[in-house]
Amino acid sequence: MQRQAYTFVILIAVVEVLSGLAIYKPVQLWWIGILFGGYDGARAVHLLGLAAFALFTAAHLVMVALHPRAILEMFTGGKRA
Repeated sequence: MQRQAYTFVILIAVVEVLSGLAIYKPVQLWWIGILFGGYDGARAVHLLGLAAFALFTAAHLVMVALHPRAILEMFTGGKRA
């Protein structure tokens, strides 16, 4: 499940970059805008992607708050045998 979540985040990042480019340069990159259904579609997709990133970050912050020692073990490599 973790692997799927991180793969999903990478896909969201790609979509965010493409929709961001479609919003940033709508005339020059019109062909990217078509992928999202035009300028308004690109804005909607971009907003939903940002919301997904926010939820992903919030979930990680909750997990760190619930298991604070786990973050230390991530940096130190875990318990030594």
